[in-house]
Amino acid sequence: RKKEQERLFVEVFRKAFADFPDGELISHEGQEKPDFRLITSQGIIGIEVTRINIESLEKEKSETRQLIEEAIKIYEAKNLPKLCVGIYFSGQPVFRKTNRISFATSLANLVALNIPDEKCTVTVENNWKDPKSFPYEFGAVDISRFPKSTKNLWQGDSFGFFHENFVEKLQTIVSDKESKLAGY
Repeated sequence: RKKEQERLFVEVFRKAFADFPDGELISHEGQEKPDFRLITSQGIIGIEVTRINIESLEKEKSETRQLIEEAIKIYEAKNLPKLCVGIYFSGQPVFRKTNRISFATSLANLVALNIPDEKCTVTVENNWKDPKSFPYEFGAVDISRFPKSTKNLWQGDSFGFFHENFVEKLQTIVSDKESKLAGY
């Protein structure tokens, strides 16, 4: 599973980076140093795949997930239809344990007020006029109702979390990888 995911990352990078060299990408399950070898006409290039997990972003993602789970509980207590909900956040999330119930209640109420007919989807966009019923932290909500749904499936956009100015952390990671170069 890890190798498949790493290969996907490399293939996406290969498509996005115009100067990626042509060649055959080689790896096998036990290969760790480096993760991949790219066989080119000029020689072999080692490729190391590294994930950078920034603790503050992981915390934000976790808190956002907990907020959504709490909103589902509040919604389900009303015995309303099962829905598929996509939540789009505006700006950097400010969700914390201390404000979770307030935001979750607003989200659950917003969804409950906008339940679409069966086999339909409704998109509710924030008009920025009433932060009590549609908090500024939510940009839009897609709500879909499928007749055979047996549970609520609510998800928030995970692509919106980013971290600026992490040059020092990135340099530390690159230096750590560079120190292993001799072993490759």
